[in-house]
Amino acid sequence: MAAYAIRRLGLSAIVVVGVSIAVFMMLRLVPGDPVSVMLSQGSTAQDAAALKHELGLDRSVFAQYERYAGNALTGDLGTSIRLHEPVARLIGQRLPATLELTVASLALATALGVLFGTLSAVRHGRLTDHLVRVGSLAGVSLPSFWLGLMLILLFGVELGVLPIAGRDGLASLVLPAVTLAMVPLGIITRMVRSSVLDALREDYIRTARAKGLGAARTLFGHALRNSLIPLVTVVGVQFGTLLGGAIIVETVFAWPGVGSLLIDAVSARDFPLVQGIILMIALGFVLVNLAVDLLYAVLDPRIRDSMETAA
Repeated sequence: MAAYAIRRLGLSAIVVVGVSIAVFMMLRLVPGDPVSVMLSQGSTAQDAAALKHELGLDRSVFAQYERYAGNALTGDLGTSIRLHEPVARLIGQRLPATLELTVASLALATALGVLFGTLSAVRHGRLTDHLVRVGSLAGVSLPSFWLGLMLILLFGVELGVLPIAGRDGLASLVLPAVTLAMVPLGIITRMVRSSVLDALREDYIRTARAKGLGAARTLFGHALRNSLIPLVTVVGVQFGTLLGGAIIVETVFAWPGVGSLLIDAVSARDFPLVQGIILMIALGFVLVNLAVDLLYAVLDPRIRDSMETAA
């Protein structure tokens, strides 16, 4: 298993490098010049040339990436063009807020998704099943920005029971977390429902029932337990998706996270900051998926045996 983990770690490193190259090159194709954004209207061509040289933008793209990659390996992601602060420090200041929102949303989506999915499977074909299926489809389909605005109007403006912006205590986390949780909630609900339905049709479930095993023990001890591997897969993927997808929700609720910082960086053509944030998101996504792959071996000994055989 150790050899498998090392091999997966190497592949993950290749993915991160590939993402960094793609983002670095694509940003150079975006219309606009960060130098023109930074300079005042009375600046001369000499001023622009001097600033480009200072930022290293007068070098070739390959030379710029070589310099960037070398510095990134030492933890230096550059300096923000707009804010004149180290990119790593800016990300470190905003990352806790984004992780707080992401973890809260994923925990809410997972808990409710397992509950609703299991309930829908047990009540298959009945009114409860139909309601859960319609609700999960709506959760996946509704745009986050629209849902966030509707929640703001209802709970913030009309009822006035919850804060609508900022990060100030647990109450301010409720609306953005619910908004961000809706899509993964719909996905997890549908996955759990499908997995539990498949498990309930297996022969070992019929055998357990024939032996007199209680309905609750059959459901939670056998059917739901065998749904853990696909659940772990979906939760892992959704964590990475939420980490990058929190941008819209953070903007709607003025949440001081990495997402809102990325929007400002893109608007200002702040290349180092944009690169650093996207690299951080990619690294988080890769590490979560690596952890999920290794967790499979803990949940299913057959997978651990196949890992050892492959290694």
